[in-house]
Parts: sequence; structure tokens; C-alpha cells
Amino acid sequence: MTADTGKKPTRFQDLAASSLGIEVAVATLLGGFLGWWLDGRFYTKPWLMLGGLVVGAVIGWVDVWLQIRNMDDADIKRKKGT
Repeated sequence: MTADTGKKPTRFQDLAASSLGIEVAVATLLGGFLGWWLDGRFYTKPWLMLGGLVVGAVIGWVDVWLQIRNMDDADIKRKKGT
């Protein structure tokens, strides 16, 4: 429940918030896997895998930040009634 309006968040908002951690993990793992694959092709072990992990984690956290910002904007609009 929100303190200002007493309204509960919608199910969509609950599901969106609960998926944020999964999105960071998936982005990090995909970046690591891509880096691991590139390491095998270019014989640069482990540097591209480490770079892929870092890039994947950054992309995941930026996505989380953008989604939280969008949820806050939607909550503000819902509170205003527009």
C-alpha cells in the first residue's frame, strides 16, 4: 500500500518489480557467455569473458534503473489521477 493514496500496487507492478533481479542475472550471464565464446575464437582467455561479464552487469543495472524510473513515473501519474 502506498502511504499517500492507500491504493495497492497492481499485479503488473508486483511482477515487474520481482523480475528485476532476474534481468540483472540474465544480462550478466549472457555477457559472460558471449565473452567466453569470443575468448575461444580469439584465444584471449579470460579477458573477453571478464569484459563480457562487466558489460552484461552494467547493461542489466541500467535496465533496472530505467524500469524503476518508469515505475515511479507511472506511480506519480496514477496518484495524480491522469
